[in-house]
Amino acid sequence: MPYDKDVKELAYTIDPPCWESYSGQSRYFKAVMDDRRNAALKKAQEQIDAVKNRQAERQAQKDRERRTGAHVLEAARSLGWSDDGEGALEFLLRRTREVAIEDCGGSPSR
Repeated sequence: MPYDKDVKELAYTIDPPCWESYSGQSRYFKAVMDDRRNAALKKAQEQIDAVKNRQAERQAQKDRERRTGAHVLEAARSLGWSDDGEGALEFLLRRTREVAIEDCGGSPSR
């Protein structure tokens, strides 16, 4: 499997001795070094993938928060909210409380 340059650079730092020249060494030594190189490459790829996955998760969370924020604003505006100092979420919570109290036959105290 061909690896990207960044994966190879990380693999070099994970196990530096396995990247040294082994010309003139026995076949067994070469095989062991090849196994170490492959293990270092695999570990480097896993680490890079983990970082990319965390970055993607953070971006997805930010996107969800942005969409949720847009829905809160839209809902608050549809109920008559104007940006007069009271936040949209606070407005929705207050209106929900008022409607719940009215539905129970009471009158909102605030």
